[in-house]
Amino acid sequence: MFKIKIYFLFTLALITLSSCNKTNKSNIEQQVFEDIFPELIEKTFQDFRKMMAPPPPPPNPNDTFNKEYTREYKNKEEMDEVFNQYRENHSKYLETTNFAPLIVIVSDSVKGYSKEDLKRYSNLRNSQFIETLEFKPSFKLDLSKIDMPDSYILKYKSEYSESLDELRFKEWEKYPNKEDRHLHQFSGMLYLYQVYFNKDKTYGFINVGFNCGKLCGCSYQVFVRNVKGKWVIDDIDNLSCA
Repeated sequence: MFKIKIYFLFTLALITLSSCNKTNKSNIEQQVFEDIFPELIEKTFQDFRKMMAPPPPPPNPNDTFNKEYTREYKNKEEMDEVFNQYRENHSKYLETTNFAPLIVIVSDSVKGYSKEDLKRYSNLRNSQFIETLEFKPSFKLDLSKIDMPDSYILKYKSEYSESLDELRFKEWEKYPNKEDRHLHQFSGMLYLYQVYFNKDKTYGFINVGFNCGKLCGCSYQVFVRNVKGKWVIDDIDNLSCA
């Protein structure tokens, strides 16, 4: 009986320790996202309302279908002048326009990586990430703890029954005029992946996906560093865009 009690207590201690380790890891990852999220949005989330549309290009003699979207220029100097004027007008537009808060849709769970991906990531940036061969289950990011500027509103994907394309189409129907594009609130969605750390948990990487529609999106690899107890973005690699 005594041996059974000892075994039971030992097993309970192992389960508790494992649970604590998982909780601590989630807490660390939650803290990483809380610290870097405003900068992460600025650097990976594309706000199409604020993008400058370039002036019409000069006509291509081999293109017989798009001539109505081109413009004849006398010389390169005139083309540069037109471009500079577009850029100046765009700067004034950004400075004088009161944009509606942009809704950032975030995947409900911070995803895990496949084992194949983990093996490829094991020696990124000549830094050994000790957890790269360990699959970590997804966990729900607590958006309520993330302090964002008033220009952004964070929402879980589960809060919407429509697809991203449907949400954006409704915005276009609601505000059909180009002059009202600053009122559009749906631009895209973020997919977040687990944070993997080095041995001392002073450096890590995260994969981030930005989805703006069925055939539109980008993926990034974000490297983070702990500086005096606060996580900051060290570098971002743009992996692909479509």
